[in-house]
Amino acid sequence: MEQKSNILIIDGRHSLFKKREKIGNLKNKEDISEILKNSQPDEQSLKHIYSIQNEFKFYILLPTKSQAKISFYQSLRKEYPNLFDLSSSKSVYFQDLLIQDLEKEISNILEKENQNSSIESVSIISHNLFKFKYNFANVNYPVYKILMSCFSQEYNKRRNLECESYAQNLVDYHASNLFQLPSAVKFLLKLQEQQQNEETLQKIYNIGYFFDYSKQSQMNNYNITNANYPYKFTPLDFRLPYEGDIPPYGKDKNDNKTVSLMIHKFQDIYKDKTEKGQQLIQQQESNFQNFIQKFKSQLIIIDDTLKQDKIRSRVDFDNEFQNLLNSEQAKQILSKYPSHFISTPKIFPFDPKIQDIEEFISRVEKQAIFPIIVKTVVATCSKESHFMALVHNINSLKKFLLDSPLAGWSVIIQEMINHDNRINKIYVIGNHTEIQARVSIPNIDVEQYKDKDDAVWTFDSQKGFKEQLPIQVPDKLENPNSTLHKDLIQDLSKLIRDYFNLNIFGYDIVQRTGTQEYYIVDINYFPGFKNFNDVNGKFLKLYQDLISKSQYEQQQN
Repeated sequence: MEQKSNILIIDGRHSLFKKREKIGNLKNKEDISEILKNSQPDEQSLKHIYSIQNEFKFYILLPTKSQAKISFYQSLRKEYPNLFDLSSSKSVYFQDLLIQDLEKEISNILEKENQNSSIESVSIISHNLFKFKYNFANVNYPVYKILMSCFSQEYNKRRNLECESYAQNLVDYHASNLFQLPSAVKFLLKLQEQQQNEETLQKIYNIGYFFDYSKQSQMNNYNITNANYPYKFTPLDFRLPYEGDIPPYGKDKNDNKTVSLMIHKFQDIYKDKTEKGQQLIQQQESNFQNFIQKFKSQLIIIDDTLKQDKIRSRVDFDNEFQNLLNSEQAKQILSKYPSHFISTPKIFPFDPKIQDIEEFISRVEKQAIFPIIVKTVVATCSKESHFMALVHNINSLKKFLLDSPLAGWSVIIQEMINHDNRINKIYVIGNHTEIQARVSIPNIDVEQYKDKDDAVWTFDSQKGFKEQLPIQVPDKLENPNSTLHKDLIQDLSKLIRDYFNLNIFGYDIVQRTGTQEYYIVDINYFPGFKNFNDVNGKFLKLYQDLISKSQYEQQQN
């Protein structure tokens, strides 16, 4: 049987990078080392490409105009030898060329491939599709043009190229990183096959997505923004406004496939603490809200920022959750579990800008039960939101609030619930809830630490406790399965989902030692879904459910 190959010819000037210092105006070699230090290949996606078998062949072109650019790419190869090791893969090739020789280079690639195998498809991938003017008129295989909008691009130029590419009807697919390319090609091949049979042709749903680089890397791990027929994905960028009367970017080459859903974690823009990042926040907020208002009647927006903000503050969530528990609906549903108790631990908010620390310490001393956990009020968007402290007595608490990484921050003092070093991570995607039990803080002997000075244990909640706490922490749980009442957790997840009107969130529950008391100790939007089963499948089901719900509501109106 003749071997068939899908050829991907990739313009590596931006596609290769998650971050790239501007090198277009280099006149000499002097600044190569500094530029190299600030330029990072997209290693995750490149490693993914290396793992793909013979159904794809990748030609990554690294255009060179000047001696300085040649030196830059040579230095890049030395810095990342494993990624540029051609002997490690039979399907990935890096090639240097002059941009004006692209047509000749493409001809050479296709001639070589025709000699070795039968070409099933050719895909041209670039942030600037106007540079690829090769005439494919006489070939007997499909040729796709994939627009690549990369994190490494200057955003004004990126937007201009996007708009011009759509206006000139050049775009078959729109991607934002190398990881998505194989699924994009498979989608386009499937679409072409379906278009030949009108009876089986499905409506295509284009899902717009907005994530920062870190979150996008997580999404890649689970294929969440990879095309999966009939769902395709289009990157969004709110550093500039979207103009026009329809969601971006209007019609693509396959006609009227405008964005119909949007998934995002917009709040991650607040994590960028650089001067440039902080300057862009207000601009992005305004552009995002204008986008929502403009297109909300045409788009299914999965969990807008107003819904997410309800759980961004640990204080606001605690207040809202107590309101939920007091609602008639919650009382009725939870009455099915009379032997169980649901709540949040007692908290004491402290804002040093408006509260006197002596008065606050006095109130905590009278009302709190030690040990306690100190956390920032804001539950996400900063490294401090994961920095916590277990404090054993009132004197240690005062010292910590005055002199620690959280000094000056708005924090909450949360009662520490002894829970047999077992925490339950609850993940919710639409109607699906999954429970994972993990190692947590061992039970604390209050008497042992109540009179000690500086009795404070700090830790990062995203890392393991064994390496961070000065007490013995087991490597793993004796029983790795969750001991929580599964039906109760399913009902609780539905109550939270409906009350907060959210589809994607995670929360942590501990069970007080020796009781059936469950306490939600934290909640966050769009968690990492570590060890979650078939994350992508659950997201596809969510899209399907939301589309069906929207269609039903439209029919009713």
